[in-house]
This record gives sequence, structure tokens and C-alpha cells, in this order.
Amino acid sequence: MAEQLEAPAAGESVTGAAGTAGQPRMVLNTQYLKASSFEIPGAPIFFAQRRTQPLVEISFDVRIQRLTPDQPHFEVTLVIVATATSSVVDGSNQPIEGPSAAYNCNIAYAGIVSLSDVPADVIDPLLFVEAPKLLFPAARNQLADVTDRKSTRLNSSHLVISYAVFCLKKK
Repeated sequence: MAEQLEAPAAGESVTGAAGTAGQPRMVLNTQYLKASSFEIPGAPIFFAQRRTQPLVEISFDVRIQRLTPDQPHFEVTLVIVATATSSVVDGSNQPIEGPSAAYNCNIAYAGIVSLSDVPADVIDPLLFVEAPKLLFPAARNQLADVTDRKSTRLNSSHLVISYAVFCLKKK
């Protein structure tokens, strides 16, 4: 495993391996599922009880790790945490107890990004916005594959999550 290294310091530009001047570019070399976990804390009793539709909360985090200090290669990891809660209901669909955890899901989806001839003021936007934007569709699909099962009673409306909306909410 690579050691956690800092992104370039403010004002420091990134040049290609040969150090040649050229058009700035970012290359997504590969992408992969780094980690995934899914837990139903109340199983098996959870499935025996009549419950409300789960309330799903989703949070995002972006983590950047420089792979080597002398090369412009970074691991960009998009971490998505989905937590669902629901309540036990009676025959008339009235809650009879407070909400409890329906499931917890964590996805860490990563990509190896190379930067070439990138000015210092563009590095953070590329690593923290553009690279995760490229990773997001596959990460969303991983999350959907794990959570969109009849056993979780999850409405598939979560598939319309937009990375652009996430970026706007972070400001």
C-alpha cells in the first residue's frame, strides 16, 4: 500500500515525467472498487417485521493520495456512505416504534489519475472535482448494485443522484 502523501503545495505546478511544456491534461489511468461493505444490523428480525419505506441518507467524501513524491500520479477515492433507517409499523401502517437502522453501506471507489503540465491553480479543481466526476457513475452503479434489492425494500429513486448536485451542496 502506498504511503499517504500530500497533494502538491499551493503554487507548485505539476509537469509531465519528461518535464516538457505542453497542453495541460489529466488522464484517468484506471478505476476500481477499493472497498465495499453492506450491513443489515437488525437481520434476521428486520425482515420479519412490517416496516416503513427506508429513509436513506447519503454522504460523500473525496480523498487524494499522491502515489510517489516525484511523479504526478494520484489515487483519487470517492467514498459514498449510505445509511437507511425505517420504523416498525402496525396493521394500519402507523409507526409503533422509532426509526432504527435498516442498513449501512460504504463504497470506496478509486481511480489512478496522472496530471501533465498542469498549472498550480488548476490542480485542486482537477483532483477534487473533475476526477471524482469521472468516477461517480461507476461508484453510483456499485452502490445501486449493493442496495437496490427487494430484500432491502429500497426505492430505486436513488439512481438519479447527480454529482453536480453534490458539488453544489458542498459549497
